[in-house]
Amino acid sequence: MKSRFLHIILSVLILSFALQTITLPALARSEPIQSQAEIEVPIILPENRLISFPDYRDAQPYPEDEIVFDCETVNDVSIPECEALVDLYQATNGDNWLNNSGWVQSPRVADWDGVTVTEDSGVTQLTLSYNILTGSIPSTLGDLSNLMELYLDNNQLTGSIPAELGKMSNLRRLRLENNRLTGSIPSELGNLSMLRYLYLNKNLLTGSIPMSFINLINLYHFYASETNLCEPAMIEFDTWKSTVFYWYGTGIICTEEMLICLPLIFR
Repeated sequence: MKSRFLHIILSVLILSFALQTITLPALARSEPIQSQAEIEVPIILPENRLISFPDYRDAQPYPEDEIVFDCETVNDVSIPECEALVDLYQATNGDNWLNNSGWVQSPRVADWDGVTVTEDSGVTQLTLSYNILTGSIPSTLGDLSNLMELYLDNNQLTGSIPAELGKMSNLRRLRLENNRLTGSIPSELGNLSMLRYLYLNKNLLTGSIPMSFINLINLYHFYASETNLCEPAMIEFDTWKSTVFYWYGTGIICTEEMLICLPLIFR
C-alpha cells in the first residue's frame, strides 16, 4: 500500500518536470507580436528638393468692372456730353437702375432712357427720377452745358452737390430732392441765372444758403425744407427772398455760433 502511494507521487513529479522542460524553452523562444499601429514605417524624403509656394505679396486686386463705351461712335451729341452721361451711369451704379434701357449700348444717345436730345443743341433734358440711382453725382455732369432740366430726385444719391453744376448756364429746373446728399450748397449754383425751379428738400444738407443766390433773379420755386440749411441774416438776402414766389425753407436764421461749428468745407 505504502509503495503504491510512493509510486503515484513519483509519477506526478516526473510528469510535472517533463511539462516544465517542454514549455519554458518555447516561451523563451517566443517574441511579442506588435500591432500594426506599433510598426514604424520609415519616411524617406527626397534630397535637395525645395517645395515652393506662390508669392501673392505683389498681387494686385482685380479692378472693378468699368463701363466700356466708345463715345466717338455716337452720332447725335458731342463727345463731352456723351462722356458726362457715361460717367453718371458708372458713378451711380447704372447696371442696377430701375430703367437703363439703351444706356451705353445704343450709338444714339436719344435712345437712352430719360435723355432728351434736341437737334443742334445736344442733351437738353435728363430725367432719372425714382430710378434707384446710388453713389455720388460726378463733377463731369457739369459738361452738359445745354441742359435745361435735370431730374435726379427720389433716388439714393450720396455725397455733395458738385460745384461744376454751376456751369449749366441754360438750366431752368434742378431737382435733387429726397436723396441723401450731404455738405453745403456750392456757391457756384448762384451762377445759374436762368434757373426757375430749385428743389433741395429732404436731404442732409448743412450750412448757409449761399449769398450768391441773390443772382438767381428768375427763381420761382425754392424748396429746402427737411434739411439743416439756414438763411443768411442779411438785408440783401431777405430782399431777394421776397421775390421768390414759392419759398419753402427751414425757417432757420444762420448765427455765428452755428457757422463756427461747421467745418470750412461746409460753409
